[in-house]
Amino acid sequence: MRFIKALFALSLLAASAGSLDAQSPVSGGRAFGVEAGGGIVGSLAGVAVGLAISRPDLCGVDDLECTIKGLGAAGIGSVIGATAGTLIAGRSIGSRPSGIGAFVGSVAGAFAGVGLVHAMTEEANLKLEKPLTIAVYSLTQGIITALGSRFGASLRGSR
Repeated sequence: MRFIKALFALSLLAASAGSLDAQSPVSGGRAFGVEAGGGIVGSLAGVAVGLAISRPDLCGVDDLECTIKGLGAAGIGSVIGATAGTLIAGRSIGSRPSGIGAFVGSVAGAFAGVGLVHAMTEEANLKLEKPLTIAVYSLTQGIITALGSRFGASLRGSR
């Protein structure tokens, strides 16, 4: 749990690092870093809200439908949260994030996050506790959300 709290604090710092100088437009690595921080924080928040609402921890051992619904709610929450976090963080520093790019990146990041967690737990036989699983998922999703946003912003700028 300390790891999640530290990750959350670092993500907040990254998201707010450039907000002091919001008058000049920001692009490149700084824009990506801030947007990724916002995406990570948003993903963490979305997962937390989705899990709090759906409560898959209350599902019975054999109740697969309940567990899938709960994890689905967490996934939907993380897509919304990562997209919003990236857009809010990017706008706070004037990086002109791409909403469509962030959304597409967030969905791709959700799949990539699930795939990475699966690879770590099933293929590499690592035992991940719930907080570390959420951290790996949210880091992956937040970074890919920011990549989508910056890619979308670069396409917008090349017209």
